[in-house]
Amino acid sequence: SVNMRSKGVAQQIATHLREAGYFVGYGFDQSALSRCYEVSQVAHGLPASIKKKYAYTGPDVDRPEPSYDGVSVSSARAWDYSPHGFYGVKKTAYPEAFDSLEGVYHVQNDFGRRVASALSESFGVSFDAGFGTLRLMRYPAGQIVESTSKGIAPHTDFEAFTVLHSRGTGARLEILVDGQWIVPQRESDGLLVILGDVVERLTNGVLKATPHRVVQQQGGKEDRYSVIRFHALHPDTLIQPLPHFVTPDRPAQYTPVTMRKHMETTLSNLDQGKPTW
Repeated sequence: SVNMRSKGVAQQIATHLREAGYFVGYGFDQSALSRCYEVSQVAHGLPASIKKKYAYTGPDVDRPEPSYDGVSVSSARAWDYSPHGFYGVKKTAYPEAFDSLEGVYHVQNDFGRRVASALSESFGVSFDAGFGTLRLMRYPAGQIVESTSKGIAPHTDFEAFTVLHSRGTGARLEILVDGQWIVPQRESDGLLVILGDVVERLTNGVLKATPHRVVQQQGGKEDRYSVIRFHALHPDTLIQPLPHFVTPDRPAQYTPVTMRKHMETTLSNLDQGKPTW
């Protein structure tokens, strides 16, 4: 765990990311987090006829979460919010319940910039973490767990890094560390931070995107609600291995691509049923 307001925070974060690909950060505005859950409860309670009009995915509107592995069926329901719009799409309209989320988004930016600052100080990876998407997720409790049924199948996130928080026992998040699926331990006010594909590309694979999955709990009595913030780069940013990570012994392993093209290609592959990880 890392107190995000303590001295030497960059070194602590660097150590955790090198060794495990994640860390748990403390020091986030809890009132902003509570607001996210309040909005989420209202938004997920809206009828499917309304959900269909917005940036919402879930089996209840016949727009399921991507399979990620080309086989699994996801039980996840998700509202996506961004004041910037989504990669070439103009700012999306939102239900009235979302009116307070822009302020929350900027509070998340403050936390994200501290993570980005640590990446810059320790690894020379510099970017503005103020772009991306806020996601409000729900995994209903009491789901029948079958071999093809998943909360979310194993995958890595497409952006630079992801900040997660969750409540409820109906499903659990697991991450892959040294070939083993583990449940990250955190206190109720801790935020889990994992790496995405963009940082892996920028560091030429020195830092790896963190594989993770959500496992539906048989007989779980509480819905799982998650607040997730994907920190991305500006859509026009060119993503390629930084020069200090490219050596004769470690040539560039990733081709240059813009953030927009990276997202479009990954999403297109998902639509075609191709696994992303």
